[in-house]
Amino acid sequence: MNKKLGDIGVAGCGRYGVRYGEETYITQEGRIGTAANNAGIGDKVCAMFGCAYLVVLRAKDDGYGVIGDVYVDGLGVVEAERELEEGKYDVEKSNIR
Repeated sequence: MNKKLGDIGVAGCGRYGVRYGEETYITQEGRIGTAANNAGIGDKVCAMFGCAYLVVLRAKDDGYGVIGDVYVDGLGVVEAERELEEGKYDVEKSNIR
């Protein structure tokens, strides 16, 4: 079974932000990036159709909540779409609140 793009997840973080309110993170797949300082373990890095950048989502009872945008080295919307076409990930439909 393929992983969903969001299953990359945020695995850990450092305390060295690149922009105000951001911290560096390492994904479960070992990619480094930056995201809002309130992103944490278990949050998901996602490419949403129609969105120009990757976002961090947090699971809620009725779907997901947006934490903010995210930079992941070596992964952008274009790369995520390519990897989706290659069968690396599945599409997940959900409510965003």
